[in-house]
Amino acid sequence: MLNVIDVSNNNAGLDLTKIKADGVIAKVAEGTNFTDWTMPTFMRQADKAHILKGLYFFARPGDWKIQADFFLRIAKPYLSDVILVLDYESTVVNYGGVQWAKNWLDYVYSKTGTKPLIYMGLADENYYDWTTVAKKYSLWVAQYNDMNIHYGFKVRTLYGKVNHWHKMAIFQYTPNGRLTGYPGPLDLDTYYGKKSDWDNHKHNDTGSDEEMTWKVKVPITAYGGFLVTKQAGATLWDGPNNDKKLGMLGYGKPIVVTGYEKGFYKTSKGYIDPRTGVFKKNPLLDNPDIHSVIEVTGNAKGHAEADGPVTGRKFKKGDRYKAYKLRKNYLLIGAGKDKWINGEKVGLIL
Repeated sequence: MLNVIDVSNNNAGLDLTKIKADGVIAKVAEGTNFTDWTMPTFMRQADKAHILKGLYFFARPGDWKIQADFFLRIAKPYLSDVILVLDYESTVVNYGGVQWAKNWLDYVYSKTGTKPLIYMGLADENYYDWTTVAKKYSLWVAQYNDMNIHYGFKVRTLYGKVNHWHKMAIFQYTPNGRLTGYPGPLDLDTYYGKKSDWDNHKHNDTGSDEEMTWKVKVPITAYGGFLVTKQAGATLWDGPNNDKKLGMLGYGKPIVVTGYEKGFYKTSKGYIDPRTGVFKKNPLLDNPDIHSVIEVTGNAKGHAEADGPVTGRKFKKGDRYKAYKLRKNYLLIGAGKDKWINGEKVGLIL
């Protein structure tokens, strides 16, 4: 068995490198317009802590396909190394029944090559006929005996029984756990299997999919790029708050992000609430040696060294190259005397 926690913005401030767990499952999004801003941080921490990773989506009443596409757009950069979960509870269960969940699960499976798990309360598992879902997808059950504080991972016996699955894959046995290294409440879970079993849930096809993939071209010094996924568009605010509106950014519109202040993304047109879309950070800000794709945006020539003399080679506007290093605002794009290009003459493709 593996000891696992599931986390969301309710656990902001948690550092996964400071606690002991075998794995973490982080919330990605909810409904059609809420993006959990803590997920990327938890994924980076999990990599640093060398623990297993998963992503979950919290379903809401409404169109299952719109919600599935919203989830996939945000989860796309992480699909190669995670298990996926549909969190199916509360009002959406009465709204959509079994068929809503099956549609979502089948669609995400078809797009990723991964069979998601489904999370639900034991009462919902018992009440509805999940036979068609149980044939294909694994179960994560939540069932609490009490709301007392529970210190450490100490799984107990399920009170009641699972009716439509032979066994649970994961059991969430308390929402009020405590682990050394974090003072707040945590959802504690047990995964009934080994690391190799967990890995069997991760057979992902992460090839390009037009419906899931989006690109934005930004300066190499930009903070990143943002895509509006809220159907009604994203409000542009005067400051890092929701006080004064400046205008709107339309659905499906990408924009360059220049900074991050108090939970808002800063752009040349105003501040954007992160809950209205998805964000890609400029990886060169954290690692100048990471490989990237650039596009020539102006008249540019080759340089022998970073910030060195021009060698005479001309680069055509619109051409794309793979870059290998960033030094002194110059990018390494190959070998030989023309191997460096001025970063002010290119855009970074995210």
